[in-house]
Amino acid sequence: MIRDKDGDNQSYFDFAPWSVDSSLKEKASEVGVDYDALIEGLRLNKSDMEIAREFSVPEGTIRHLRDHFESEIGLNNIMGH
Repeated sequence: MIRDKDGDNQSYFDFAPWSVDSSLKEKASEVGVDYDALIEGLRLNKSDMEIAREFSVPEGTIRHLRDHFESEIGLNNIMGH
């Protein structure tokens, strides 16, 4: 056990340094989106619609990938063992 900032006991599991969520690269691959081209489109500040047209996927798919990129999740997750 460890103590949080308020002095309460917390289990180590509450602060585990891994996630079971897929990385952005894995998610892009699953939906047929080239990861490097996606990142380039985001870098160029293209709209979700523009990127979706390039990959022939629904705009919502790109929105989901962008949300993953712009969230605290970022590019990668650390997978635990």
